[in-house]
Amino acid sequence: MKSEKRRANFYSTLLDDHNNNKSFTSWTGPLKIVLIYAIFGTAWIVISDWLVYEFYSERQYVATPQTVKGIACIVATSVLVFWLAYRARARIELEMKAKQLESAQELTSATLASVGEAVLVIDPAKRVILECNRAAEDIFGYTKEELIGHSTEMIHLNRESFEEFGKNSEPVLDETGIYRTETRMKRKDGSVIDTENVVSIMSKRLGFMRGVVSVVRDVTESNRAKDNLKRALEQVRNALGVTIQVMVSTIEVRDPYTSGHQQRVAHLARAIAGEMTLNRDRIDGIYMMGIVHDIGKISIPAEILAKPGRLTDVEYALVKEHPQIGYDILKDVESPWPLAEVVRQHHERMDGSGYPRNLKGEEILLEARIMAVADVIESMASHRPYRPSLGIDAALDEIESGSGVLYDSDVVETVLRLFREKGYVLPTV
Repeated sequence: MKSEKRRANFYSTLLDDHNNNKSFTSWTGPLKIVLIYAIFGTAWIVISDWLVYEFYSERQYVATPQTVKGIACIVATSVLVFWLAYRARARIELEMKAKQLESAQELTSATLASVGEAVLVIDPAKRVILECNRAAEDIFGYTKEELIGHSTEMIHLNRESFEEFGKNSEPVLDETGIYRTETRMKRKDGSVIDTENVVSIMSKRLGFMRGVVSVVRDVTESNRAKDNLKRALEQVRNALGVTIQVMVSTIEVRDPYTSGHQQRVAHLARAIAGEMTLNRDRIDGIYMMGIVHDIGKISIPAEILAKPGRLTDVEYALVKEHPQIGYDILKDVESPWPLAEVVRQHHERMDGSGYPRNLKGEEILLEARIMAVADVIESMASHRPYRPSLGIDAALDEIESGSGVLYDSDVVETVLRLFREKGYVLPTV
């Protein structure tokens, strides 16, 4: 019973595979098996009966050979049917695998056709193009026939560029399996394009030859837009610089002390930012912020700013308005940096004891935390209308004692290193 059930399952599976395979009709396979079985069975009966009666003339001796013959027939036909079924199944599986491979190839082709980047399959030994997609034709201006079978040198600027690309990519591919670069390449009409190129090693599955796939994206327009934006930002900075210089000159006329103070603070803040390894754009911004951090004092009467004695509470309250006034002056000035906000925050403190908004910790921009430290050091180390200079050592002691409480500890550590280890000196303006 179990063997019959297994046999039934076997034929059921075979039938399912057969029905799912569109390369066969529903009757071709079984008909072949039946015909072969009928021919074999008929031949067996005729020949075996002839042999039995040829060798056994007496009928009493025929029974045993007939029994043996019947058993042999069952065994032989079972083997034959199994062999026929096995062959049919193997053929079906082979055709199904071929169909799956064909479908996979069609899917790959459809995927490559839909990709916007050029895809090139390249023989790494000869650096010859084996396959490409439609985007490769569009990007490089060649037809598929002109690309396939030819060296990738045709899409490089020149022989030197071609050799340099191979020299740089091969060791990286051997080590990591993928190589990324930006390079300039050449179209059929001779025009030069900027590209992003990602090269990766193909799998050696199923015995296919080893190759590499190069995905090329044309970034010419993107780079042109970036260059235009860069020029526009440069123009904005130049215009901003002129605007700020006018403001500084205005303050200089009313209060020469504030003008010099801002320039020294800007110089020190830039040095701190550089020591903290901030990027160049951010460092430039911090210097610009330092130049105008006290711009709000333009609204404070000159006699209060230059008063030699102690300020009254009302006068001090008026002076404390200068960060907000500076923000109001600068908030509508177009700038690539948070210029107005840093001006408003440069008197805030890490513990929230500063003004005008009592911000704490990370609520304060890093640029403002740098400006706060530079502002205190310059103020204490320089002569003020109401007192002589307290000296740089006193200024550094004040900053050090307030580290982590009033002032950012990283900024304090940096400024102490600048003065005590690297010999930084405040400029004379």
